[in-house]
Amino acid sequence: MAKPRNTFDVQLRHEGRWVIEAVEETELRACKVADSLLAASTSDAVRVVRNWTRPDGLIAETEVFCRTRVIRDQPWFKVGQIEQVPARCVAMNDYFAHDSRQTIGRLLRRYLDKIIVTPTELIHSAGELRRLDDKFSLVRLAVDRVATLQAGDQTGAVRLRRDELYQTIDQIAARARAADQLRLPELDGKVSDLIRVIEAGLDPDECDYRALAVLSRQLLSLRSWMSKLELLCRLAAEEDDPHAIALLDGVITDVLGTDVVEDLFGRQPALRTALCAMLDLADGTLASGRTGDDAITASLNRLLAVGKLPASRRCLVERVHRRLRLPGPFQPRDTALEHDEFCKMADRLLTPSGLHSGAETAEALTTRYGRMVERGGAAGRRDAIRGVLYAMPDRAGRLIYLCELARSNYAREHLADMAELLDELTTGEAGIGQLCDRRLAPRERMARATVAWQAMAASPYPGYLKEQVAAHIDDILMRYLIDGKIIEKLDRPDTPLRDRAMHLMRFYGFGLLPKESRAFAAARKTVVSLLRQPDFEARFVAGITDPHMAQATLREFFALLTGTGVLTGAGVKDGHLRSP
Repeated sequence: MAKPRNTFDVQLRHEGRWVIEAVEETELRACKVADSLLAASTSDAVRVVRNWTRPDGLIAETEVFCRTRVIRDQPWFKVGQIEQVPARCVAMNDYFAHDSRQTIGRLLRRYLDKIIVTPTELIHSAGELRRLDDKFSLVRLAVDRVATLQAGDQTGAVRLRRDELYQTIDQIAARARAADQLRLPELDGKVSDLIRVIEAGLDPDECDYRALAVLSRQLLSLRSWMSKLELLCRLAAEEDDPHAIALLDGVITDVLGTDVVEDLFGRQPALRTALCAMLDLADGTLASGRTGDDAITASLNRLLAVGKLPASRRCLVERVHRRLRLPGPFQPRDTALEHDEFCKMADRLLTPSGLHSGAETAEALTTRYGRMVERGGAAGRRDAIRGVLYAMPDRAGRLIYLCELARSNYAREHLADMAELLDELTTGEAGIGQLCDRRLAPRERMARATVAWQAMAASPYPGYLKEQVAAHIDDILMRYLIDGKIIEKLDRPDTPLRDRAMHLMRFYGFGLLPKESRAFAAARKTVVSLLRQPDFEARFVAGITDPHMAQATLREFFALLTGTGVLTGAGVKDGHLRSP
């Protein structure tokens, strides 16, 4: 049978873009399918395009049918905008993992916010999946967006990926229906206890699925984000099993992806204060009085402070990054303050351990500043890099920023520009006051300089540039130790030996100096000379009459000594100092 020379594409229009929904062999059949698709969707237009294969093999396209309509505004019935999705899921359980749930949450954000259901509840509940299936056009839009991003613009590959996703959705729904038929135990106590009851004879993945199905049933009965979060935080606080905590952390992450942050922090005067509050919560340092619901937020803050919820912390930081990249001023009522607000935001993101979240934060800040400059393209990106650079509070912060940005996507085109800026920062003499913010305490200055050294050592810049920056920071620290008499202030001969030793060891062990620097070697020399004095141990515990207390004090010091590794070729043996 000869292959037909005509085919008819049925296309729906979504947000100004035509998407092929079906391919028919006859015009009559194509027009009927077009009418039915338009009636069952939220699209505002449908058309049929005839593809005619000419004798020379080329394909000519002609529009043979088009129908439009005015649809009611249903903002919750739209899929969210996403620019990238995680790698393709291989196994079924990959669709239940963190990245997949986050993608579902972002795509269906408006719908899920309307019905107050998390992605975890959605994919573990047959009832919620049936409700979503009734909004088939919403599912279709979400599937099309993911398929297009994962398969590229090749029509055949997009279609194939779309079919795979539909099959997976059917399998997820079938799994949820099967779980509904089971007589699963109630959640009455710890999640770890629930898992122990369920796990008999099951593989770990199925056990986790059923445990989350039970948790989802309980969450579905709660009709506000804060009530769901309150339950999850209480369960996490009572839990001590790492695996159970990880499951709860994942569901808490789902909730934190919603608009619940507005309830957590209350009304904030500006975007910057809201983002800073979110960062404080992520770090577990949110002060009381800056929240909407103090009890729930304080509970979440405590869990984040002790490191129980790493996925939730990451979720909050990612929200800050996404918001920084979006358009919109920090201060809508006074855009003249935009640069000042940006500098305050940059200062908040520069922490004692370096730039908060490293390359991701550097890239988000640069993208944000790029919206503040007048030029576009490569020139605009260079202006943005320089703008963020001088928004940092000091030279050490600028060095840290350039080192982190070099590990981001900006390095593909602008690594040479960053290297030139590094050269500017390290040209000429500079003291600790120029390298580090003068408002910082002496210890904080040395720590920031050391962080800049370490960031440079871990950066992708050429070796000669790393050596140049390291030598520059080393010279500054060496002069600071000498001119500021830092060691002399710690090692005062008129103070008891025990105090001198403990002060020096704490200084040495706090990571205030780079271990490969001349400044570190100078500080180490003073420590070693003190430790090797005659009868050091006896003099160290002099004045402590209780022998048990004396031994405990020595053990504390030896633990500090061992942890810092201050003596090369010497150390502690049998509770005593030994020489090389």
